[in-house]
Amino acid sequence: MVPVLRRWADAIARTAGPFGDTVPPMFTRHAEGTMVTVWVVPGARRTEVVGPHGDALKVRVAAPAEAGKANRAMISLLSDRLGVDCRLVSGGSSRRKTVLAPGLDPQDVAALTGTGTAPIPPHEEDRP
Repeated sequence: MVPVLRRWADAIARTAGPFGDTVPPMFTRHAEGTMVTVWVVPGARRTEVVGPHGDALKVRVAAPAEAGKANRAMISLLSDRLGVDCRLVSGGSSRRKTVLAPGLDPQDVAALTGTGTAPIPPHEEDRP
C-alpha cells in the first residue's frame, strides 16, 4: 500500500468508535452538527469533492480565489452534497477552512462525501 494510504488507514483505525464505526479525522462532532476541515483548491478545471487530504477533505472548485468566489463555490458544493445549508466558520482567506454542517452526525457527513467507512485494501506485507 502507498505510504500515504497507510497513514490514512492508521488515522481511521485510531478514530474507531465504541461500536467499531470509524469517522475520518476531518469530521468532528459539534453542538450544532459536524465541523468539517476542508482543503480548497481554487481555479480547478471542475468543482468536485476529491477525498482525504491529510486530516482535511480536499475540494476542488473552478472559481478563482478572488472576492470570496471560491468560498461560495465550496459552500455551495458541500451544501448540495450534504443536503443542508453549510456555513463557513473559519479560514476565509486560506486554503484550509472549517465548515459547519448543521444537524448532521460525522458518520452521515462521511458517507455523503464518499469518505466513510469504505474497506481499506490490505497492506502489501499483510497479503497472503
